[in-house]
Amino acid sequence: AEFIDLDEEIVKRYGEVKEIFATRGESGFREIELEVLRSVLDSADSDHQILLSCGGGVPTYTPSRELLAARTLVIWLRRGLDSIGADSVILSRPPINGSIETYKRLMNERYPIYRSIADYSFYNSFPQRTAVAIVKKVRNCK
Repeated sequence: AEFIDLDEEIVKRYGEVKEIFATRGESGFREIELEVLRSVLDSADSDHQILLSCGGGVPTYTPSRELLAARTLVIWLRRGLDSIGADSVILSRPPINGSIETYKRLMNERYPIYRSIADYSFYNSFPQRTAVAIVKKVRNCK
């Protein structure tokens, strides 16, 4: 399967995520994100499967959440707050913008959404073990 990072696709087509947030706001970014998500999913078929990495805000936008639920197998990779360091790239992304408090607030808001859409969830404390567990689970879904 081909691996596609949705944010990287957005950057290729529209420019840096931070710039999009700055010029179009979060709602404008979510519209772009939906368009790119739809495009990526439309490129996949039974002969061309993809592994899609989505940013944490994708499921918070109802049209994107509905598209993911209808057309994909959703795997939620969970991680504890203690695994997010102060210098983490996660904290530098909009709309978190370096604030651990904003990160905590967003996770509290988003976890119920993630839980509602996830077909499976895995704690990602040990990435190699997590990857093996996901492969085993996905193979059993076919």
